[in-house]
Amino acid sequence: DNTANKGGGIYYVNDSSPNLENVTISGNTAGSNGGGICCYYDVILNMENVSITDNTASYGGGIYSWRCNVGLVNGTIANNFSSFDGGGIYCNWETSPSLEYLTISNNVANVNGGGIYCENNSSPSLVNVTITENTANSGGGIYCYNSSPTLKDMTITYNSTTGTPAQGGGIFCSSAQSRNHPTPLICIGRKPCGRNRVRNGRRFHLPLQH
Repeated sequence: DNTANKGGGIYYVNDSSPNLENVTISGNTAGSNGGGICCYYDVILNMENVSITDNTASYGGGIYSWRCNVGLVNGTIANNFSSFDGGGIYCNWETSPSLEYLTISNNVANVNGGGIYCENNSSPSLVNVTITENTANSGGGIYCYNSSPTLKDMTITYNSTTGTPAQGGGIFCSSAQSRNHPTPLICIGRKPCGRNRVRNGRRFHLPLQH
């Protein structure tokens, strides 16, 4: 149980290239960004079999990434909390994480992106990722603003939104130009995106490109 202003568990910055394997990051708190992990400015972070759970921050309860390359294969991001955006993962300024064979579950954001929050030309790639039972004001599973995620063989279920109006129980994508012309989401495969819950809104707010 560690506490810091940034990176309650781990803080990486400025072109570092850490590798984490078979690691658990749990029960940490950040006053601002990255309860579990915080990385800034061209960090290349590779992770395998990593569990990030029960961490708390203002932004990015599990992971906060600003202009970095983050890769995670075979892991869990669960039960993290952010008082603003990105309960599980927060991506900003051209952060494009690669996530494979991962479970993102039971994370909470008080504002947007219970599971994942991404903005400013961040383009995450998700393959065989299960996003379930996450909660936020909008984008219970995923919230994207001026970003274009690619999803392949995904399961996005039982996520929920609590805002008024609530939008995107599973996924919410939008752009600066207009909420009537959201940024594109590319979906590949036939796994389910369903049973997500909204209050006073829609389960999905996005155009799909197959």
